[in-house]
Amino acid sequence: RAADSDIYTVIDLGLPEGTPDAASVRQIFIDRSQRVWLGTAWGLLQLDPDSGAVLRRYTAAPDRHDSLPRASISSICQTHDKALWIGTAHGLRRFDPVHERFSRPTVRDGSRDVLGVSDILSCLPDPDGSLWVGTASGIVHFQPGRGVLRSYGEADGLPSLTIYSMLRDADRNIWAGTDRGLLRLDPATGRVRSYGQRDGLENEEFNQSAAYAGKDGALYFGGVHGITVVHPDRLWRST
Repeated sequence: RAADSDIYTVIDLGLPEGTPDAASVRQIFIDRSQRVWLGTAWGLLQLDPDSGAVLRRYTAAPDRHDSLPRASISSICQTHDKALWIGTAHGLRRFDPVHERFSRPTVRDGSRDVLGVSDILSCLPDPDGSLWVGTASGIVHFQPGRGVLRSYGEADGLPSLTIYSMLRDADRNIWAGTDRGLLRLDPATGRVRSYGQRDGLENEEFNQSAAYAGKDGALYFGGVHGITVVHPDRLWRST
């Protein structure tokens, strides 16, 4: 039997001691340049995976729009321009990893700032350069620099406003895990189809960030009762 020290290694992130949940890692993200980023309750860290050393630390400065707000990081994704989009409980931030700059996007739906202060739960880049953002108030589709393209809520057919995760299938439909089942959104038409127990879905409450798109086209969503495997070409199958 191998010694425990040969099986796993605990990495000390050097976060402040005595701070509640400071060392809690909520997100692990590898960007297009193969840099490893950690979203924590304390801020954003860049990690050297070989040595375990923390290369950079970015903490919150709530009074500044060029920093993280006072909130733990709940989602990380990257658009084609290599910018990272950092979701927190107090809004979305764009991060330029080259110049190490944060910025707060101006994303308005009418007079409402839909992403600057919203509880951001998930994000999904679109091949056209736009971004799909899952919040505690529904889905927002926006083009950086242009603003909101469309917001989706219960009136549009969402089974819940809590969007824990999002994936894209081979036909570019958006699939999302919520606390009331799954949904499929057709970006071309804006049509939403929800899936729940009435469709034979045993798992209706899904978990944040617990989603994966397989190379074979299958979509995996983790929930409170296991994993639901979606085969978009066959509709879906639950396990």
